[in-house]
Amino acid sequence: MRGVLLGMILFCVSACGEEEPYVRVNGTDYHRNDLERFRKMVKLTTVNRLGSKRGPERTRHLRRMIKDEELRFLSRICVLQDAEKAGVTASEEEILEVKNRIADSLRQLQASLDELAREAGFSAEEFELALREQTIAEKRIKEVVGPATELSDEELREIYEEKVKELSTQASVRIQFVRCDIEDEEDAEQVKEARQRAERLRTKVVQDKQSFDTILGESDDPRSRDPEHPNLFYVGMMEQLYGEEVEKAAFEMEPGDVSEPIRGKGGYYLVHVFHKEEPNVPAFEAVKDTLRRREMVGRKIKETASYRTSLREEAEIVYPSKGPQAKPSEG
Repeated sequence: MRGVLLGMILFCVSACGEEEPYVRVNGTDYHRNDLERFRKMVKLTTVNRLGSKRGPERTRHLRRMIKDEELRFLSRICVLQDAEKAGVTASEEEILEVKNRIADSLRQLQASLDELAREAGFSAEEFELALREQTIAEKRIKEVVGPATELSDEELREIYEEKVKELSTQASVRIQFVRCDIEDEEDAEQVKEARQRAERLRTKVVQDKQSFDTILGESDDPRSRDPEHPNLFYVGMMEQLYGEEVEKAAFEMEPGDVSEPIRGKGGYYLVHVFHKEEPNVPAFEAVKDTLRRREMVGRKIKETASYRTSLREEAEIVYPSKGPQAKPSEG
């Protein structure tokens, strides 16, 4: 007997008695029907979530699941055995909560959970058993892993201080520009002519009140004439493309300003700033809850993997058809 939980498996006792166990974990035999029940639950809760994904992405995911199936099955067995030792049980209300959560995750498939379970190959009785196992495994993992995922405000503030830069938004500007090229930087006459041309174009906008759009066609840089060309820049991006002085001027300007001619890479620039965002460093209180959720998810994944691995490493795992030396490889 496996105990209350594992004794609920509904299959013919005499048939199982004749069937060679698939795997023996800590002295308890598990058969192919146990693996199949696990496989169906994985198919129901994981694969069907990829309903909107097709082609190579879906294929890669399925291959990864198949590759990891043996380790995941052993992990489930070990967690359920650990739960039984700890006396973990599942009430009907708890099982229903898990069932409803699974149904909610599959709602886009426009079918009832019971229909989807039948499509996955479950009988009604087998699905109820799989749900009970799922609930008990989740409860035990939460009991073991839960305390390690909790965060005090002091710990959270330390994380905030470490990650405040990545939580912050950079200063940015949206610009239009015109460039008057200088082919020979050493030719003083060319430099003078390029500047004078830039000044004449600026006069059209500033004094004659023409739209900056009307002078874009005069630019020698085809990117500035292209309406599809990206015009959003963060600190450091414009310097690489147009020169340090151009970037400095753009970030010092206010929306609506048109610059004086600026000597930059390849010529003189007129810059029009039409939108500006100042850097924003969020306050701790504003991001505390989001940061807590993100950190707890990361810790849960790490601690759960560690818990499952430790259970497998401590377990006595034997494949009757192969002998006691056979254990699945982590690789």
